[in-house]
Amino acid sequence: MSDIEGSKKLQLDGNGEVSTRNPYKTAMITLSIAIAVNIFVFLVGFFLRGSLLTLSVMSTSIVNAVAGATAAVVAGFGPWVGAIISSLTHLSFLPFLLFSFNDLVERWKWFQRKLAHIDKVSEKYKKYGVWLLIPLSATAGIEVSVGVGVTLRFNTVLILLSILFGVFASTILTTMTGEGLRHLFLSF
Repeated sequence: MSDIEGSKKLQLDGNGEVSTRNPYKTAMITLSIAIAVNIFVFLVGFFLRGSLLTLSVMSTSIVNAVAGATAAVVAGFGPWVGAIISSLTHLSFLPFLLFSFNDLVERWKWFQRKLAHIDKVSEKYKKYGVWLLIPLSATAGIEVSVGVGVTLRFNTVLILLSILFGVFASTILTTMTGEGLRHLFLSF
């Protein structure tokens, strides 16, 4: 029995090369990272404003980062701390979503056949199209941005950078605007 036959079953990736990445192990590692980030964010918020306010901001931020940033302003967090808590909570599941969706696209042959015509469009606009994920991640969330980026087969690093920039920029803008409006109306 050869080494390849005796080892775990090897799979081909999208380029026809052998891939030894185990999707279950990747999912467990990325979920562990997400849990660790959320525990860290909770502890930071707990020491600043208490557990209930932190949990309310975090639970809102999981769904949408801008809504979480708005909740952070209402909860009394400073603009920078509120933006960081909201962004990190929302982005904590980004690696899991990215690798899981990427694995689905790589493994489902019928999905690859459906996306074959997208490759021509993707090659033409790949250089500039990935930057459209910035406003998309700020408005629709990271789930939609990951789906669009992986479906159009953009570069994974560029997908990550554009989503990170979009989420951080939108939460900082939201918390700064909310803090300014709060001071404006409280001054009357």
